[in-house]
Amino acid sequence: MQVINKLMTEKVIKFELEKHNKNSIRYKEIAEDGMPPVLGSIYTHDTSKCLFQDY
Repeated sequence: MQVINKLMTEKVIKFELEKHNKNSIRYKEIAEDGMPPVLGSIYTHDTSKCLFQDY
């Protein structure tokens, strides 16, 4: 397990809102100057509609 921990490093990735659709949200990675993106774009479900519904 110690070998794996030595190989792993922490990386902070910044994102900005790219597009908000009816059921999903897309975030675009803000790459560091001169470096390629690590993940690119990521998609998440838009759960805001679920949070405010009466159950």
